[in-house]
Amino acid sequence: MRKSLIIPIILIASALYFNDVISSAKKIRVEIERMEITEVSFEKVTINVTLCMENPSNYRYSAEDIRYEMYAERGWGTGA
Repeated sequence: MRKSLIIPIILIASALYFNDVISSAKKIRVEIERMEITEVSFEKVTINVTLCMENPSNYRYSAEDIRYEMYAERGWGTGA
């Protein structure tokens, strides 16, 4: 994984875990897809998060899927 992508991923994961509404994160999946558009290489980072949120009215849990997508030019921030 590129160094330039580590900090945004850590920040997003931290924000999800420290949100007081979320009781637990059931699944976090990170996908990196490389693509080239008009001779410029990009990396598409998709973070899929399945959250388990508590509903205080009936003490049941519901799952919610959240997707974050970022695009970064390949080599950006790495000196390449």
